[in-house]
Amino acid sequence: MSSIRTMLSLSACYDLEVEQMDVETAFLHVDLKEVLTWSNGKPERFVTRGKEDYVCRLKKSLYGLKQAPRQWYKKFKSVMREQGYKKTTSDHCVFVKRFSCDDFIILLLYVDDMLIFCHNASRIDKLKQVLSKSLAMKDLVPAKQILGIRLTRDRKAKKLWLSHERYIEKALQKLSMDRVKAVNTPFATHFRLSVKHSPSTEIEKEEMQEFPYSSIVGSLMYAMGCMRPDLVYVVGTISQFHSSPGSEHWNAVKWIMRYLCGSSNLKLCFGNEKHVIVGYTDSDMARDIDSRRSTSCYLITYVVRHVPCIVIVRVRFICWDIIRNKRHIDVRYHWMRDVFEAKMLELEKIHTDDNDDDMLTKTLSRGKFEALCLITDIEAFLI
Repeated sequence: MSSIRTMLSLSACYDLEVEQMDVETAFLHVDLKEVLTWSNGKPERFVTRGKEDYVCRLKKSLYGLKQAPRQWYKKFKSVMREQGYKKTTSDHCVFVKRFSCDDFIILLLYVDDMLIFCHNASRIDKLKQVLSKSLAMKDLVPAKQILGIRLTRDRKAKKLWLSHERYIEKALQKLSMDRVKAVNTPFATHFRLSVKHSPSTEIEKEEMQEFPYSSIVGSLMYAMGCMRPDLVYVVGTISQFHSSPGSEHWNAVKWIMRYLCGSSNLKLCFGNEKHVIVGYTDSDMARDIDSRRSTSCYLITYVVRHVPCIVIVRVRFICWDIIRNKRHIDVRYHWMRDVFEAKMLELEKIHTDDNDDDMLTKTLSRGKFEALCLITDIEAFLI
């Protein structure tokens, strides 16, 4: 999802054409190399009298096969490679073809949905024609909705908005909470959730089974991952009790839904006048009641210069590699030192009152939370 947000933000800034295509029955386009047989549940037209015990060998992939997603990607990658496209190292589902310094076309694949970005609409048309020859495609023309997210655009103002309003409204309707009294923050300060709030008796466990805790948490996780960074902290908190939620945990979920009832129309906006990348990181310093561990998070605001963006993400992955593989710490350390000496990145201590990352690690007062929403939800995006 981060690749989609990044490309949409770049399209708003550079006024790129954004068009969408959908592959019809994507997994059925794939030829299988493995020998797979089908015996149980064969359609009647595949059953021959006297050969009822015969099995069918699959030549094409089917939905439900564990090989299907991988084989579909390999098929699509080969088609793109034949046309001179290269996959990016940071995301293998992003394909790029460059014609000159400022002339390029980028295709982003999400299972069977595609977003195509380019300055030149004629290049997009040519790519569509090529793909349609190899795959059964549905042309959705200018992108208006992807993965349940509504896209609204003002090209003159170089602004693009993402909305998850309809998705959130459906989630509220499932709980009959679409008309409840709304609250102003996703978490109240009195919530201090712990494993001690989990059911301790069989009766309590049976009572909690009546509530769709897991289903709602899953819906919230999708909304959070797509375009609602204001939900990061609260969803991370309630998901810790997924295996054994108690009444207090359920009260916290209902509070979050009340917050969404009043904020379902919040939109993520891309396209501002900032021309630098700003990354924030923060930790709540051992606030977990049960383990005394800290909750850490990072926030990266909109980027125009794509090179520093790649560097910051790469530094984050390298730091993770250092933790996992200390043998290469000297190589990683010197690489990062060179990056800082070249002034590709600059570290700066941010006072807690000015740290936009606070909303991702702790419960905040209404005033501070709303102030950060104006920055994080409206003018920035979470990578």
